[in-house]
Amino acid sequence: MRFIQRVLTIAFAVASFVFCFSQAKYDKAYNKAEAAYQSGDYKSAASGLEKFYSKASKKLGKQNKYTTQYHFSKAKYALATGM
Repeated sequence: MRFIQRVLTIAFAVASFVFCFSQAKYDKAYNKAEAAYQSGDYKSAASGLEKFYSKASKKLGKQNKYTTQYHFSKAKYALATGM
């Protein structure tokens, strides 16, 4: 019984560790698009944002923690380009 409990605890810890780093990949892609926006390259920022969201939604599903962040950023980039 104690052995099973340890195995499950270790499995949960490993799964949490992997999940944490997979989310960091999407944060990094978003930050790259945001850096392009800050530098004034709006077309590259919009392209990076679309690429970021397509990857995130493909892996995490359409409704995920990045959906609102994507829509707000998309509106911000559209305003910056004059659309």
